[in-house]
Amino acid sequence: MVRFTLPDPRSALPLRRYWWNLKSAVWYISIIGIREFASRVFPHTRLGKLIPKRKRKTRSVSKNDEVLNVQSGEWVEVRSAKEIFATLDRHAKLRGLQFTREMQKYCGKRFKVYRDSKK
Repeated sequence: MVRFTLPDPRSALPLRRYWWNLKSAVWYISIIGIREFASRVFPHTRLGKLIPKRKRKTRSVSKNDEVLNVQSGEWVEVRSAKEIFATLDRHAKLRGLQFTREMQKYCGKRFKVYRDSKK
């Protein structure tokens, strides 16, 4: 009898997933705006085709961007959230690495390099 009266914890999993997706979408919209968000998420739907296309600044990724050659003790500045979002695809990834909400607190700040990368 007790088994039938307790709620099934698995029934809340889809709701949690919807809630997480909604929070992520609101976060993306707060940074890049509703127009850019809709054009990225719905590029080939009716909604995406209704949005007037703005000329988007594209940044080419070259071999010089891959290796920063920073030494320990140097100061580096992390780009702003808008600059970072301009380089991400529709899944918030750049070269397979995802930009998450926790990383936003470091945007626009300066940091001292602790250790240089070894190849």
